[in-house]
Amino acid sequence: MKNKGYKKMDLSKKISRPSTYKLIWLLILLSMTASYSQTMIDIYPGESAQVVREHSVSILPITNVSIDIFGADSLFVIGNIDSFRVLSGTLKVKTYYSLFVPQEAPLGDLSIRVLIGYHADNVLSQSVNEDFIINTNVQSSIIANFSADIIDGMAPLTVNFTNESSGNIIGYVWEFGDETTSSDENPQHTYQEPGKYTVSLTIFNFTVQNKMIKQDYINVQQSTSLSDEVSIKPHEVFLGQNYPNPFNPTTVIKFSLPESEQVELTIYNALGQLQKILFKGDLSAGVQSFTWDGTDLRRGDVPSGVYYYTLKSSSFSKTKKMILMK
Repeated sequence: MKNKGYKKMDLSKKISRPSTYKLIWLLILLSMTASYSQTMIDIYPGESAQVVREHSVSILPITNVSIDIFGADSLFVIGNIDSFRVLSGTLKVKTYYSLFVPQEAPLGDLSIRVLIGYHADNVLSQSVNEDFIINTNVQSSIIANFSADIIDGMAPLTVNFTNESSGNIIGYVWEFGDETTSSDENPQHTYQEPGKYTVSLTIFNFTVQNKMIKQDYINVQQSTSLSDEVSIKPHEVFLGQNYPNPFNPTTVIKFSLPESEQVELTIYNALGQLQKILFKGDLSAGVQSFTWDGTDLRRGDVPSGVYYYTLKSSSFSKTKKMILMK
């Protein structure tokens, strides 16, 4: 008895004609390869290291290469593709990529996995994995250091600074502590006012920077007494620089008057707000001296910062800056 309405299934035809979806999926699976290895490298926090690899590929032409970072410590490593090129006459790609470790990364071993993705016309892709152990407990590739030929003397004090840094350095930023800077490798600087000055040197190259700070490194003293300075300008009002400066908690302000006059000596903060009236009234000619104890009009302690003291009368007004550093 024949079965009507039924056809015998030809399995050979079914297999020989896979669907378009399955064919594409099969090609993608065949194009993907993976290699696993572990590499130990040293990278100081704030610096980067370049990695060069040659990978065999089965897809061409390569139009794009991507990088992704995975693993337990992936938050502390940033990857970047620098360049790539297909080696002539081969199915190999030479890839240059960088691994950057931010300055906030912990010291020790960082475990990551780098995934390099090779893409052809954004359709087919091939991936290569590599495991890294990055040791951050190493010395920086550039280290800032400097010295000075003189660190203590009378104002005006001229200081010759010498760069003693090491490593591949392309630039310098000096900060002398008196709101002036220099980009010279071995600068010369003159301090005009008495005080203690913190000096810093920042060095850098294309991948990293390093900084050395020497607190209160330069000590500039008053060159002469105020009475000597007054003798040079006997017919002018002279307002001297407070001393010490920076100071904590007290400082002395001296000035001279060529003749008796009614004057006012006041203290203002950086916002221009009145903090203290040290004196207001008549003064005789000669050298005068007043001490500020770092308190305001209500006898409360003022915070650290920049302050200005002003000496004025009906015929003149002079102002100078000072720094309270607690």
